[in-house]
Amino acid sequence: MSSNSIPQKPTQATSTEAGAPSEVDPREVPIGELLSKCFDRMETALNTLIESITTYNPSVQAAAELVAADEELNKGLALFAEHQANYARILQLRQTAESLDNQVKTTLSMLADTRRDLLAAPFTEPLPAARDVPYDELLEYASRISKFTVPPAWKPKEVSAVTPGAVPPASAVTSVPATNGAGVTPTVPTPMEVDGVAAQARPDEERRGVAWANLPADQKEWLEQMKRVPFVPWPSDDVIRSGGLAEIHRLVEQGHDVIGEAAPASRGDAMDEGEG
Repeated sequence: MSSNSIPQKPTQATSTEAGAPSEVDPREVPIGELLSKCFDRMETALNTLIESITTYNPSVQAAAELVAADEELNKGLALFAEHQANYARILQLRQTAESLDNQVKTTLSMLADTRRDLLAAPFTEPLPAARDVPYDELLEYASRISKFTVPPAWKPKEVSAVTPGAVPPASAVTSVPATNGAGVTPTVPTPMEVDGVAAQARPDEERRGVAWANLPADQKEWLEQMKRVPFVPWPSDDVIRSGGLAEIHRLVEQGHDVIGEAAPASRGDAMDEGEG
């Protein structure tokens, strides 16, 4: 540093002016102004010390002022680092607030659209003569539905009046009036001439098609067994009475609090699973 840049100021006045910023709270001063004052004090104290050394009159007070200026500069730099961290935190919080604002706007827009759709949806008034059905009555009715239920495509087997290959009885044969004194007995119709009997006269494999004829014997037997199983679309009364709903119904009739007793058990199971 050249001697021309050294300010020509009295030592006492410089120390007084340099000590002035320390009386002000650093947090009340803008960070740029605070750092500028710290650097100015550091530069002034350094120039004063160099001037005293170049005049062969070292000043202890100038050295102490340089040490104090260095400590104040370190504090200012630490405060500047804290200021930067706080500013970064403010930017992060600002971004989070903006994201939450967008989320709130999206939620409100979704609620408004849902409300508009609900108001625009057609609805029917409840039936005035409707009545609440108790669940026990509903379960009792459901337990008897299977007695009156059949598959959608189920049709009862039609009993054929004529058995394939059987000869009709003598009473079924009508005599035709004699022509020229001779009685004529009509011919018994063949199975192909009877409506609905021709299909029954054919074998099962021919009636079911080529796919059935190509099946192995064990698969045919398995399918025949499935056909012989009675159709039960709903569980029987015994199965319903032995189920979990019937057990809960019995506990309720006995006065047990099913929900209150099941909650501690479920929490205990969850704790056992967590420990396991």
